[in-house]
Amino acid sequence: MSKQIDAYEIYKYLREKGLSDFHAIGVLANIQGESSLIPTAINKTSGAIGFFQFLGSRKQPFLDYMEKHGGLTNDNWKKQIDYLLDVEDVRDSRIDHYLEQDFPSSTDAVVWFGRQVERHGIKGENQKRATYAVENYSNFGNQWDTDNPKKQQAVEFNPDGTGYDEATAEE
Repeated sequence: MSKQIDAYEIYKYLREKGLSDFHAIGVLANIQGESSLIPTAINKTSGAIGFFQFLGSRKQPFLDYMEKHGGLTNDNWKKQIDYLLDVEDVRDSRIDHYLEQDFPSSTDAVVWFGRQVERHGIKGENQKRATYAVENYSNFGNQWDTDNPKKQQAVEFNPDGTGYDEATAEE
């Protein structure tokens, strides 16, 4: 049976892996957008699978990795994050480049991740994920960087109300 993983547990794990506050929230908000925090999620239309909804040439290597590490289950959700961040054959320059960015907010981080790593291409999705990022930051962000806190920026919208999908985020 599929179940949602608690957002704070995912956030904590990403921070334990060394991601900054904004980077962790950026990845988390994309997990929310891709799979609703359900590690066993399968898109019935495309067949995309897991937290990050791997598809095409990315899907089989992910499934092979998960099979070697206990399968695609609710209990080993951390392995999906390990796969994205740690497995050299998978981790590509886009992940490295994401981690090198000094984002001014979690909303910038989530949009960059969505455009450059996930490449979801769904109209309105960046705005939805930016909203997740603001909510996550409000709920538990900046708890780890107490000696050097950054102020969270609000979701920025264009005058025509299109939000981040047509806005320019640092790329």
